[in-house]
Amino acid sequence: MELSDTDPFMSKQSRMTSAFVKAFPAALGSVAEEVIRALRLPTDHVPGYFHVQVCGEPVTIPYRVYPPVLNPTLGGQTPVHRQLARCILTRSANGFERQAALQDVLTIHTPWAIPFVIALIGDYVVQIIDDINTAMPHIDPVLIARLIAENPDFYEVTRARVMSYWDCYYRDAFDKADYPGFQVLAKLDAIVKARKHQIGTRSNGEDRPAIAAPDGAPE
Repeated sequence: MELSDTDPFMSKQSRMTSAFVKAFPAALGSVAEEVIRALRLPTDHVPGYFHVQVCGEPVTIPYRVYPPVLNPTLGGQTPVHRQLARCILTRSANGFERQAALQDVLTIHTPWAIPFVIALIGDYVVQIIDDINTAMPHIDPVLIARLIAENPDFYEVTRARVMSYWDCYYRDAFDKADYPGFQVLAKLDAIVKARKHQIGTRSNGEDRPAIAAPDGAPE
């Protein structure tokens, strides 16, 4: 999908590109720009952005995007183009599209995909959260722990959203312990705790590799 220089959509597209491309690290900038331009996302009603750090680099992700068509395709693009597109579409205003995009994003094992997954734990569509809960064993715990360590405020806002949506919409349908959002949070907390213990153990000198003795020296 390409835009010509005479396309009347270009002025809006330029404004959108400069904003939405910041949802990814700068190293992906040129690819992200091509993806965002191809998706032709309008910017008239973007309700804001949230900010996270990805491996020390700030990114700015829209709360919602409004694709002009559902499940747009990016014919002829590379796998990375499609991965970035699926990440952005997890922010779609359409819950079905968010859920469909999530299925692909859950298979992307890179730091820049993790914020899009964590953000959806605070979604109000319980089926989306249930999909994350099911996929938790397959998500790299190191990537999760680092994202949460870098963004404690973002994680606490996500936790508050889980509580709020359960209280507003699902209290009668789920006991707290059975609600997928709380189950995911418990797994994330366990990952963070285990990672802290692992780092602490290494810093105390335990679990360090043995230093080989020189040839001829007693071991």
